[in-house]
Amino acid sequence: MGRSVEMLVAVYAVTVAGGGYVPVDPDQPADRNGYILDTADPALVLTTTRDGFTVTGDRSVGVVGDRSV
Repeated sequence: MGRSVEMLVAVYAVTVAGGGYVPVDPDQPADRNGYILDTADPALVLTTTRDGFTVTGDRSVGVVGDRSV
C-alpha cells in the first residue's frame, strides 16, 4: 500500500489488533515484493485499488477503501 491516509489508518488498526506491519512498496519489482511476502508469510495483505498491487501465491488480500468488498 502506498503512502496515504488509508495506510496510516490500516497500520494503526493492525497494531491495535495485535498484528504486525511489514512494509511492502508497490513501486518495487515484483520479485522483491514476492521475496518479502514469502519471508514474512502474512495472514493478510492490505492494499488499495489505486495501487494496482498484485499478490502472488495463495494469500488473502484485503482492499482498503473499496466499498464493494
